Amino acid sequence: YTFAQHAWIAFHQRILGRTVPPLGNSDQAPLSIAPSSTRELDGKIAIVTGSNTGIGFETAKALVVDHGMTVILACRSRDKAELAAKQINDANGKSGGKAIFLHPLDLSSFQSVRHFSAQVKEYCQKQQQQGTAAASSIQVLVNNAGRNTSGPSNEKYNQDQPLDLLYQSNMLGHYLLTAELLLIMTPGARIVNLSSVMHHFCGGSHDNLESVDFWRNCALHGRAPHDPYSPSKLAALLFSIELNRRFGGGKELKQQQQPTPRIRSIAVNPGAVNSDIWRDFPRFIVLLFNLVYINNQQGCQTSVAAAVSDAVDDDDKAIYLQPYPVVWNPQQPAFPAYEMLAPFAGPLVTRPRLPTQDEGARAAAAFWQASQEITGAQWPSE
Repeated sequence: YTFAQHAWIAFHQRILGRTVPPLGNSDQAPLSIAPSSTRELDGKIAIVTGSNTGIGFETAKALVVDHGMTVILACRSRDKAELAAKQINDANGKSGGKAIFLHPLDLSSFQSVRHFSAQVKEYCQKQQQQGTAAASSIQVLVNNAGRNTSGPSNEKYNQDQPLDLLYQSNMLGHYLLTAELLLIMTPGARIVNLSSVMHHFCGGSHDNLESVDFWRNCALHGRAPHDPYSPSKLAALLFSIELNRRFGGGKELKQQQQPTPRIRSIAVNPGAVNSDIWRDFPRFIVLLFNLVYINNQQGCQTSVAAAVSDAVDDDDKAIYLQPYPVVWNPQQPAFPAYEMLAPFAGPLVTRPRLPTQDEGARAAAAFWQASQEITGAQWPSE
């Protein structure tokens, strides 16, 4: 199915120069990310991790150019981030948005996460003192950065067990970052967590996925029962579920004064994207991916929609977006192949494959407890 579809699409688009319409359920309509159909975001702050390249770069660029936001590029390399900011700002026309860099962020270092968060808080405080209300709190946090190769982290658990570099970069660093920044978020802020089709393949029984030990072992190098990439992507979904349970709120809570801002979290699958995440793969594989995978501009659309779309507020069950049409029953999780190499359709609300019959609630609670224990994150009261 997948290769036949892409061969057909490639023939039409690259040889004949024609567009192939999306296939699948005719009732499905992708969420619009056009400025005319999204929230008023001019001058408001967004943070995008891993935004010097790939999907993160395109996400940051869209938020600046199309939606007028001030986007803080959260990246490990100062030089690469400053170059990315210049490229985004040079591409900006009439929008009042801008890309800025404050401080390096290395998600594989909890100390780096805390230092970066302190710089963001200082920046927001200065904006408030200068009377720039729109830029004094965070409207959007996109936890985008990730890696697909594992190894031992320099961070230790219980002083002697190294954390897994992949799982820490993909999940634990973002967990701590979100905790550090939650109190300076705007009521109604969006927290976007990058999941993947690989959340379908986490493995383990339902009982295991509801166990704190399972998620603790995923975080420890060499202790995960499977490759840590899939658990890290299921964890992104569970993180959104638990964030909404603890700190979420409907439209009626947005303007009310709460001890902790009410937020909305959504997990997204960008699709099978020919991004820089494959940079360490052999050249011939990267060339193949260029033929069958979607590009970064398409891959960022689920993240942008989760960050800006008004329609998300109208659907309390919208927890997961992915960019391919669901060919059969949209009320059921998609067959994994349809979330990997199907024709690109745009950001669609889709039912994810959650590990239990309770919409993932027990697994989400177990993930949260393990992550809290390992990171020492200080969450505000609910």
